[in-house]
Amino acid sequence: MRYLLSLLLVLPLGAFAQLQKFGFEGFRNHDCINFVISQFAKGNDSVVCTLPTKIMKPGTKTIYIMKTDYLKNVPEHVGNYDIRVVDVEQDAKMLYHQQQDSNAVILYLSDGLAKLSYWTVWVMPMNVTRKTFNKYKTVFDNSGGFKSVFFFNDATAKFTFDRTECF
Repeated sequence: MRYLLSLLLVLPLGAFAQLQKFGFEGFRNHDCINFVISQFAKGNDSVVCTLPTKIMKPGTKTIYIMKTDYLKNVPEHVGNYDIRVVDVEQDAKMLYHQQQDSNAVILYLSDGLAKLSYWTVWVMPMNVTRKTFNKYKTVFDNSGGFKSVFFFNDATAKFTFDRTECF
């Protein structure tokens, strides 16, 4: 009986003693995507591994994100960077010149993959290449990428950041 009483007294203290990882909590999927965008723009101070240092050159001022149906409420500015959501196929010529002139970065963010209690956002850099005189093609960059994993807590109905895995 004494052990049961001590367990009931100590269990709530142990359960609430853990700090949240990185202080992120989101209610919707696009909150997780916006967290990944903001962490990518932070560069070395973030939790997204070394991809920003690989593809972002010192003169970079704009981060372009491929337009998709699931991107909502994307921040317009993060740190010193402007964030623009663009249709990569229609704006390929402009993006090609931006990459050549001002070291612009183009990213593809996945909708996320739900698996058990985890939700994963994949981030892959893209490049625009020139095929012929007026034809441009977007391709995925082979410099790597990363996936950010978020844990969905059913009791609170919130996403929390769990980890980032580079590839």
